[in-house]
Amino acid sequence: MIGTNNYAGKPDWNNLNNPALDAKEVSDELGLNYGFKSRLLIDPTLDAVYDALQYYSRNLDSNDQFFLFIAGHGDYDSAFFDDGVLVFANSATYTADPFKKTYMKYAEFQKIINQFRARNIFVMLDVCFGGTFDARIAQQAFRTKGQDVYAALDNNSFLSEKLRFRSRIYMTSGGKNVVPDGYDKLHSPFAKQFLKALRDATERGVLTTSNIFTYVETLPSGPRKGTFGSDEPGSEFIFVAEKKEPAK
Repeated sequence: MIGTNNYAGKPDWNNLNNPALDAKEVSDELGLNYGFKSRLLIDPTLDAVYDALQYYSRNLDSNDQFFLFIAGHGDYDSAFFDDGVLVFANSATYTADPFKKTYMKYAEFQKIINQFRARNIFVMLDVCFGGTFDARIAQQAFRTKGQDVYAALDNNSFLSEKLRFRSRIYMTSGGKNVVPDGYDKLHSPFAKQFLKALRDATERGVLTTSNIFTYVETLPSGPRKGTFGSDEPGSEFIFVAEKKEPAK
């Protein structure tokens, strides 16, 4: 879980109100109700993010699920790289760093994530121009939404069917556009809806990316959802809520 509020690259990158709070509360919710072991990075440098990604590259195995949440600034370079970028605490101004060496480009980011050994991977980006993680959106070609054909199955059958496929799924708070940070300490609109989806699903027991998208898709920022890399048709990333013992 990565949240960046504070940036060195001013005036290009102003400080933000909510990414650190959003990342922490998502981390807390996943740990409390879904059994996730989270690593929380607040205001990380680019090298700190690379270090974390390298750790997971080395330590994940084929039975793991991997969820990556990033909140902060993002941008799209149409003039030279024709690629989106993630902005971190030490990302320099464009004048000081015209070749984006202190940024993470989506093409590189996607390749790193795709080669992780985890069978199921879900990337959620609450950043401006996050939809350009998908080159098809960067080119203004949008993926159509599919229907969940397994909705009638019980939870165990649903999990067994869906998790046998290799998944590489992303969801972003917008397409090729700026997205709102939200009011201070009140979460971004995208993170607020994601947290609501997590909390609402604790009784139902399972939460899929398709379920999550129903919570966020009507936001004015225009959230996007799709697949990347070695995703297999019919795949899904599923958050499974832990059963709580009733209080005595």
